[in-house]
Amino acid sequence: MKRICAWCQKDMGGEGSDDLITHGICPSCARLMMLGRRQKLSSYLNTIEAPILLIDKQGIIKTANQMACEALGKEIHIIEDRAPGDVIECVNASLPEGCGKTEHCTACCIRKLIMETHATGKSFLRQPAYQDIDAADGVKRMRYLISTEKVGEIIFVRIDEMIEEY
Repeated sequence: MKRICAWCQKDMGGEGSDDLITHGICPSCARLMMLGRRQKLSSYLNTIEAPILLIDKQGIIKTANQMACEALGKEIHIIEDRAPGDVIECVNASLPEGCGKTEHCTACCIRKLIMETHATGKSFLRQPAYQDIDAADGVKRMRYLISTEKVGEIIFVRIDEMIEEY
């Protein structure tokens, strides 16, 4: 799969077939974005046609694009500076220990992908993850396809798919 910078279109290499293309952000563009004002970052994220969350090395969502807000049914101020489990309303996030700190969190596929990408820099593409979430009408099982990419100390998390299982 060929990787291309979504901002400057620079070829960032890749593995396997060149028939498939994914987008990331090259280090030069990432530095420019992070040095710019938050408004510029927000504008840039909104040009990406997929739900995107930016997560720091502590596993906290720093910001998201409009598509992520819409997909998650939340306003940006509800998403920013919170753990992913709190935002998606994981049933385990409501336990006293909170998101990322319960014994159940060690098996969380979303958390594993984010933390491994932080630790190793390895990107993941369309990895399946399942989560039980608290919903107004009871607990629901959600299936996600998640992609990750590390840029500096931030992880770009793309929600490729989000489907209610039952």
